[in-house]
Amino acid sequence: MYRVDIATGDEFLPAATAAPPFGPGFSAEIAAQADTLEMWGSSLTDPGDDFVEYRLLKEGQVVQAKRFAGY
Repeated sequence: MYRVDIATGDEFLPAATAAPPFGPGFSAEIAAQADTLEMWGSSLTDPGDDFVEYRLLKEGQVVQAKRFAGY
């Protein structure tokens, strides 16, 4: 698994609330509790099914995460 992207500052809220398949679709209320969005993905060599995972963080601590199958 590797970090694909990170969103902070002005990019953060639009990225965190974008609806699937373009983003994780976190609610504005949940996103307001965080300051960073990280997108993680499986690699072809990882065991198991492929996925993308979005993590909302506040000062480095995970507030909430969502995982979607595929890339």
